[in-house]
Amino acid sequence: MAKQKDMYRDTWVRYLGYANEVGEAFRPVVPARVVAYSYAIAFGISAFTGLGVKKFGRVLPSFVGKGITVAVALCCIPIIVSPIDHMVTFAMNHTYRMWYKP
Repeated sequence: MAKQKDMYRDTWVRYLGYANEVGEAFRPVVPARVVAYSYAIAFGISAFTGLGVKKFGRVLPSFVGKGITVAVALCCIPIIVSPIDHMVTFAMNHTYRMWYKP
């Protein structure tokens, strides 16, 4: 029996989860509204994937546990941004910026 294709994992739709990264990359050259839309797209796809929505809005019974997992992960983003930023700054200051001085 052939395995059913998961639209959110096995197709191009999964790349929409990275829309916010593209929005951030273009932040200096696009209006802020475009960046906000990119986050809306990424969060929407993440929510649908995490909640287990498979076809035409049908939700699997395990949506509560998956939804909680997605909610916790999304809430952790603001907490982890600063440590990651400090780590990258430290690494850049002690490697690349020591070698390359404009």
